[in-house]
Amino acid sequence: MRKPSKIIFEYEGAEAAALYDELISAKSTKPATNPRIEAEAPISVKEARTRAAKKAAPAIESDVTLQTITKQFVELANAKGHQKALEILKQFDAKSVPALKPEQFAEVATTLQQALEAQ
Repeated sequence: MRKPSKIIFEYEGAEAAALYDELISAKSTKPATNPRIEAEAPISVKEARTRAAKKAAPAIESDVTLQTITKQFVELANAKGHQKALEILKQFDAKSVPALKPEQFAEVATTLQQALEAQ
């Protein structure tokens, strides 16, 4: 949109004032839209319950890290063989230690430790 000073130079007097008023009123009649505001799509009752349950469920924190599991895996592979260690990973639907999910770490560590201790 042109600045009012340019309109005044192109038109004189009443014509300039009328044109300016027309431009201002056209600008103010546009609906105010904010691209940052997005309407949420309606969701099903089941999805709403699922979202609420996820928010309410506390995250299970474990002291076991990927590094700890890797160390145990290597120890088991050295002591009992690589196949034995891979069988344990297969129980957790993982092909490698990094493929494990964080929520599985505690259980995998326990299983690896039990396998190491078993004679």
